[in-house]
Amino acid sequence: MRYAQEKSGQKLHLVAEPGEEAHGNIIRAGQLSQPLCGRRVGGYRMTANFSLAHACKNYCRVWAARNRGQA
Repeated sequence: MRYAQEKSGQKLHLVAEPGEEAHGNIIRAGQLSQPLCGRRVGGYRMTANFSLAHACKNYCRVWAARNRGQA
């Protein structure tokens, strides 16, 4: 998992890297998935392997809703 930013000054979104599964598909080499929070983007300005202060909070909400009651 990596964080990716679409445009300067916008939030960072969690994305899947090559070889990982996202939205039911395995990500191919040289590509990144669409953000796991559901937002659609055309491309990324930058990626980082650590969370910065402006990370997307929607991903945490979506993840919690999908995994509620699973332990």
